[in-house]
Amino acid sequence: MAQLMNEFKNIATIYDRFNDLSLYEEWLTFTLAHLDGPGYKVLDAACGTGYFTRMLAPFTKEIHGFDRDLAMLAANSDSNNEPLMNGQFFQADMLDLKSLASDYDLVTCYADSLCFLVDELSLRRALDQLYQRLVPGGLLLFDVWTPYQLTDYFADFSYHDQDDRGALLWDSQVDASQLRVQHQLTYYEQSVEDPRMYQRLKTALIERTYPMSTYLTLLQAVGFKSSRIKVTCDFSLDTYSPDQDKAAARWFFACYKEED
Repeated sequence: MAQLMNEFKNIATIYDRFNDLSLYEEWLTFTLAHLDGPGYKVLDAACGTGYFTRMLAPFTKEIHGFDRDLAMLAANSDSNNEPLMNGQFFQADMLDLKSLASDYDLVTCYADSLCFLVDELSLRRALDQLYQRLVPGGLLLFDVWTPYQLTDYFADFSYHDQDDRGALLWDSQVDASQLRVQHQLTYYEQSVEDPRMYQRLKTALIERTYPMSTYLTLLQAVGFKSSRIKVTCDFSLDTYSPDQDKAAARWFFACYKEED
């Protein structure tokens, strides 16, 4: 299984409740801007609860969503969602996708999912596995945190939220020298049997990012040509410029596999 620094099982059932679901509309708009029509076979990597996969599905010929974490996939199944009419969900590890066909027109990997990999070697392996799933001319779309977002925005970050069933406490600590952040999440869930009682669940999620040069080097190392890699920022379609480095939260990559 992929070497990740995180376990999502303790927050899987509340992930969508406390996530900013409006961002998925922006990921959808960004994705559709790169598609010519509905004839794409799509692989959605690290799909989590499948929220985005389901949003994208009507615009595709066929779509598959996978995640390493069974609890996240179970949350998808337990949310009374109808089965995908043109696809399926399954467990898989983005570091070992050799059992999957290499016939996908589009591979997506959003929500900074690649930042949860433990080191640069794992990142390279994941990019290689995603590259290998593409048909010639196929497209890989993904995003990662910028170093600015990770070291500046998340420094001493603290966020609290609640709904009618519980409360979430989220605090982050940054190691700027390693471009690394640890998110400490504590969730209090109200008991169904006794509303006066709450269950406490805790998890730690660790993310890393890298300089732009590292991502570009790794993408070329796995097979993408530099001329076929476009970088933008924060859902924009405008080409990235280094003067955005102190403002952008996410880098977005659109990488085309060479035609045969």
